[in-house]
Amino acid sequence: CLLQLVSATPFHIVAKHTNRQWTSKEDLNFHLVATEESVCRVMGFSISKAWARVEDNGITYCTLYNLMEGSGLVDAAGYKQYTNEWICLDYSTANCTIY
Repeated sequence: CLLQLVSATPFHIVAKHTNRQWTSKEDLNFHLVATEESVCRVMGFSISKAWARVEDNGITYCTLYNLMEGSGLVDAAGYKQYTNEWICLDYSTANCTIY
């Protein structure tokens, strides 16, 4: 997969993701908010360029999750993920090991 940093500030990161195997493209956005001393809340979302495809087999979710997992953040103390099928279609059936 290819990730391209578009812009970054202390509170907002924008990137683009392209997956050659699945020919998918997504825009990634991360908002970073300090909530307590030494705590950072990261809110991320991925928008598929294939806007006409309602169901994407979890590709947009997996793009974000695999980035977080690859960075090691899912193993950080206090890590929590908040999503569900209403927020992220195909979340419950996504197989992120294939993307």
